[in-house]
Amino acid sequence: MHKLLAADPENRFPSVWETTSPLPRKRGDTPARRIGKMDRQLAAFERMAPGFRAVHPIDAVSPQECSEITAHVFRSYRFETTHHIPAYRTWLRAADHAPAYRFHRRFLQHLQRIDGRPRRWVLKCPDHVFTLDALAAEYPDARLVFLHRDPVEVLASVAGLTAILRRPFTANLDKRAIGRQVAGDWLQGTQAMLRADAEGLFPEERVMHLRFRDLTEAPVATIAAMYKRFGLPLASETRRRLEQRAARLPRGGYGGVTHALADYGIDADSMRRRFAAYAARFGV
Repeated sequence: MHKLLAADPENRFPSVWETTSPLPRKRGDTPARRIGKMDRQLAAFERMAPGFRAVHPIDAVSPQECSEITAHVFRSYRFETTHHIPAYRTWLRAADHAPAYRFHRRFLQHLQRIDGRPRRWVLKCPDHVFTLDALAAEYPDARLVFLHRDPVEVLASVAGLTAILRRPFTANLDKRAIGRQVAGDWLQGTQAMLRADAEGLFPEERVMHLRFRDLTEAPVATIAAMYKRFGLPLASETRRRLEQRAARLPRGGYGGVTHALADYGIDADSMRRRFAAYAARFGV
């Protein structure tokens, strides 16, 4: 979805290279140089973590998730994905995330100033569900799209990605510990989404709930419905770009990689019972 929305020239997204190198480090350090450096770093990481881009296809100019921005102020869930750090996890869950979102806004303002013209920011990060109160406080006018998927499929995907990302940084990869972490975290995540929905944390007219399978089966129609929901114009040229992007990258470039839940100690039937309220509310 993030890549599709990036096909609209009126949308602005933070790219991978920008989130790590938003400023030149020395004279002559041009965006082209920083993009090249980022692509080399991604290639090096893939050698360290084989299969990384098969499950998370990105390059230097791809849209990047917000966890890379909040990582600059060390309030980011990305660290506990790549490392087993229980003390940090405990601290992060008790921390005030308002400073992270203030920095997040300032970071986007910096990128926008470089552009020289304002555009509509399109941002994405699953981790936002854990910090919805801070997000709502910093961005009260944001439009939010919640993309819902079968929880068992999500757990398999997240556990597999976590294992790939963590492997270069540990001598003992404990897949069952990863399974427990992922299952616990995303049960909390779904509960946070249910609570925000029930309590009306965001104005109803600024929220849209979509199903992952609708996006994969009819990507352009789903994006068009989103624009209609929020009263945004969808130019014919933009729709053509969306159709070309969807045809060129079916499922966004993902697919073809599966992960066995049993390897992570996750029982599908047990998980379906634990996530039943979420699945019933959002039709997944």
